[in-house]
Amino acid sequence: MIYLLLSYLTLNEPAWLVWLDRAEALRRSGDPQVEAAYAEALRAARAEPAESPAVAFVMHNTGFFLQRSGRSAEAERLYLAAHRWFAAHQPEYRSSLIRQVTNLAALYAESGRWYKVSDLLQPWAQVRDATYAGDLARLRGVYATALAEQRKFAVAEPMLVEVVSTLTQEAPSEIQQESLGLNLGNLASLYHATHRLPEALTAFQEALKVLDALAPRGALTLAATLCDAAGALEATQRVDDAIIYYQRALDIADARIDHGHPFIANLCLRYAKLLRKLHRREEAREEERRAQAILDRYDKENLPGATVDVRSFR
Repeated sequence: MIYLLLSYLTLNEPAWLVWLDRAEALRRSGDPQVEAAYAEALRAARAEPAESPAVAFVMHNTGFFLQRSGRSAEAERLYLAAHRWFAAHQPEYRSSLIRQVTNLAALYAESGRWYKVSDLLQPWAQVRDATYAGDLARLRGVYATALAEQRKFAVAEPMLVEVVSTLTQEAPSEIQQESLGLNLGNLASLYHATHRLPEALTAFQEALKVLDALAPRGALTLAATLCDAAGALEATQRVDDAIIYYQRALDIADARIDHGHPFIANLCLRYAKLLRKLHRREEAREEERRAQAILDRYDKENLPGATVDVRSFR
């Protein structure tokens, strides 16, 4: 039980930080007690003085957990609350603000709200600071992906190339490796969108090599990259390989990703489209039914709360 953790509190570690560390460990392991640990962390954080960053840190990390669980509306509310605190306490918490802004933008990207991504990140896109080189590279990666989704390829491509170069030079860590794999995959998707399939497949293989070494961490990024790579394989008529990639992505999703996450719906629909081309209609209908059930639940739980405009807290 997570409550046994209380016996490990020391004078040097405030209760909120111990609970938050515990929650992060539970999140990484997929333990169902994770949400209770975040709630305890927030309860303890609220007992800290107003000038403490405790509440902002706990809200941000809880928001990240909720985002990865497909609970976008709840995640957005916590991200916005954390943002107000970090933005008001620059420059001391500038690194935290950059990471928080990046995660909020990624949440908007997941729901296709590309104008919000651009609006939020454009002021940061030209910032260069060696102290925060890796964090700023991750931020520009999300911004470049938003530009690519808006078909602004000429601007997005050099930005993604620069991001990959910066992250390659950064000291290896879990966040560095997942970010590198993610941005290699996004660069590969850009090559696919601009009809450069050989370059796309090469970049996808580089991305998957990085992400496979990180597994089972980074499950969502790995599954999404496999899904996009399957699309590129399908475009080159390598249908058998595409099916293998889709099925592997589904296996990862079933094992490591919250079953209500909208990514799984997108994955099922893309796989179903290929199955229909192959006249495997019953299998396609099964994937489509699963996707529709996820989307219905996601719309019900998230869309009413996903109306906050990022400009409201600048």
